[in-house]
Amino acid sequence: MSRLPPDQPMKLLINLAAFACVSLLGGYVGWQTYQGYVLKDGERQCAGSLSRIRQEIKTRAALASTALSPRGWPMTLQSEWFGGENPTNPLLPFGKEWIEIALPSEAMQSHPSLRCDTSGTLSGLWYNPYLGVVRARVPLLQTEYDSVLLYNRINGSDITSLFAMPKPLDEATKARLNAGVVESDAPD
Repeated sequence: MSRLPPDQPMKLLINLAAFACVSLLGGYVGWQTYQGYVLKDGERQCAGSLSRIRQEIKTRAALASTALSPRGWPMTLQSEWFGGENPTNPLLPFGKEWIEIALPSEAMQSHPSLRCDTSGTLSGLWYNPYLGVVRARVPLLQTEYDSVLLYNRINGSDITSLFAMPKPLDEATKARLNAGVVESDAPD
């Protein structure tokens, strides 16, 4: 029987520990890279959904083929308008409805009160028929800052917090909105 030299088991243990550390680090880097790709793909798909909805809203408003808000935007969105395949927000795929319609009490809000879904129960998309604005909610990422950046990229906005209430519109903007002068502040 041959015996290992006294320092050989220790070298073997150190090599195994180093291999385990390198493997864990490589797995972590690979997972983070994969998550980045998934997030970018979700952003791209979400931007496409928002564009589709905005296009349909403008078409329906121009045709006046449905009930319109006082400012001329469709009061609701119908699945039939999208050929039975509703636009979705792949970043929040498990919401209870495909889109949430703003309440009359939210008529002057250009962003939903809840911009981030931490519970998995909110709709991924939000539409304000009083302003003709469509927004996509985002998941809570590692930091609020990351989530705010994602929200702003997707929605073409410049909010500074997901959880602070949006600042109220100034009187001049409200007057222009009520007169029907201002259209949607959402990008095409």
